[in-house]
Amino acid sequence: AGGALAGPGGGGRGGRAGDGCAVTEAAVACLAVDPAILLLVVGVLTFLITFCGCVGSLRENICLLQLFSVCLTIIFLLQLAAGVLGFVFSDKARGKVSEIINGAIVHYRDDLDLQNLIDFGQKEFSCCGGVSYKDWSQNMYFNCTATNPSRERCSVPFSCCLHDTSQVSAGVASGTLSCHPGDQSRSVLGWPQGTLS
Repeated sequence: AGGALAGPGGGGRGGRAGDGCAVTEAAVACLAVDPAILLLVVGVLTFLITFCGCVGSLRENICLLQLFSVCLTIIFLLQLAAGVLGFVFSDKARGKVSEIINGAIVHYRDDLDLQNLIDFGQKEFSCCGGVSYKDWSQNMYFNCTATNPSRERCSVPFSCCLHDTSQVSAGVASGTLSCHPGDQSRSVLGWPQGTLS
């Protein structure tokens, strides 16, 4: 299982080695939301921990079994602490999620993987931007100023838009599109609560 996660993660990251992220704050934003890095780290850790458990039980090696047990206990305690801290500091968590989303919005067109991740989040959670659609004015392509030459000026990505089939006539939409009114940071943080209740 660890190799199955680490393989695509390493391949995905290796395939994009010179791609997208420069040595700036954009690099940190790219690494923070890069699914290949997440898959690679989780895969390697899963492989190492399960290897200790498997070899320890086959060889009846007490040292490896104790290491396996300690690792599982640490993982459980970290998950428990993350859940409690997320609940206790939900306002700070919401602020941090909004900060990450706004940073990703600024670099929306810089990295295709980041763009696909934002589009998926906006479609999945039926929202637009970190707090509102106005967050897209932070992006240089969607910024609504007279000096912006982009054809996407004063608009939002298509993933923000509602798909309303009642307004479509012979494949042509009527004039304007409606946008999701939702708050992505609230939707992302509310998702675990909705699945648990």
